[in-house]
Amino acid sequence: MRLGREGYQRVHAAAYETSRHLARQIGAMGTFTLLFDGDPATGITAVTWQLDPDRTHAFSLFDLAEKLRARGWLVPAYTLPADRKDLTVQRIIVRHGFSHDMADLLLADMRRALALLQAAPPSVPSTHAENGSFTHNATPAVPAAPPAGNAT
Repeated sequence: MRLGREGYQRVHAAAYETSRHLARQIGAMGTFTLLFDGDPATGITAVTWQLDPDRTHAFSLFDLAEKLRARGWLVPAYTLPADRKDLTVQRIIVRHGFSHDMADLLLADMRRALALLQAAPPSVPSTHAENGSFTHNATPAVPAAPPAGNAT
């Protein structure tokens, strides 16, 4: 109400522009296939991608999510629900306040993480069971380990 219709439209236009910028830059990295590019005509201010299925990768999106988490970013990697559990994606939802400058900082950290993963890939790519970061049914992303000293 306090922004008025024009102010509200400007806020959302800025969020859509930031999501489109992220999509263009993530698509240009050559490692990913975009599944949703933040197009305001078809959805929300979000970007979703998978590893390019036509290339072989020595790491998973879970590995990338962990590298980004180490830099302070929460960019979840998760498998889709029941009929598409074979597909792992990452997603960014752009909210009011996530600026173009912040997007550029995230993109720089993504490029840094990709360079690290390509230079020194994990011996075995991580899976959701090891590094899960999102579930669709409100359960813990990674099952809790039994307390130390418990023989089970």
